[in-house]
Amino acid sequence: IDALAQFGIASSNDFRQLFPASLPPNVRMVLSVLAGKDSDQLLALYPHAPLVDIKPLTISACGMILDALMNERTLTDAQRTSVLASAGESGLPLWLALAAPLARRLASWNTPPEWPGDIKAMASHVIGRIAERHGSVLTMAALRYLRLARFGLSETELQGILWDDPDVRAEFEKSRNKDQPVPESLPPIFWSRLYGELDPYINEYWMDGQLLHRYFHRVFGEVAGEMDEATRV
Repeated sequence: IDALAQFGIASSNDFRQLFPASLPPNVRMVLSVLAGKDSDQLLALYPHAPLVDIKPLTISACGMILDALMNERTLTDAQRTSVLASAGESGLPLWLALAAPLARRLASWNTPPEWPGDIKAMASHVIGRIAERHGSVLTMAALRYLRLARFGLSETELQGILWDDPDVRAEFEKSRNKDQPVPESLPPIFWSRLYGELDPYINEYWMDGQLLHRYFHRVFGEVAGEMDEATRV
């Protein structure tokens, strides 16, 4: 089972609810988890389990993953080198998953940007770039409501909550064409543009007959929460 950190485990007791204390003969279980609190709690449940430290990806492996994530887009040699140089600092596939959507937006004449090498710094960079293009209030509000929803939100729910948010409404009023009638809901174009950039960082899944949206990785949600709290202090 990969990426146990995505389960949002709070304590080793939660692991005990998910996994048996012992396994039947000839049965083996392979679990992956980020080093730190989660791995410590897992080792508290299985103190004698062999621990394998996964080494960072090589630059060559990072290049193969980046090429697969580019969706047939190509980078200049200088752009590709800049991405891989920063990817190599963490050596984690998650870094590439965060960076690839931004890399796909680069035109051939764009100077290679500076990429944060740290995972959380990269997530913060991504959110900041999206906020620059779509407004910080709308962007941070959308990320906030996705974070607060226990199981995620449907597109209709999220659009409705955003339109009811007075700060989002105020930001919209500053930019809307005053010659047009006042809309009764968030104009679809505002949401579709924002969703188009959030889409690589959001997962969709069905629950009780509804298509819900939530963060594709816990780290992205944590960074969004930290940025939101910083702007609202």
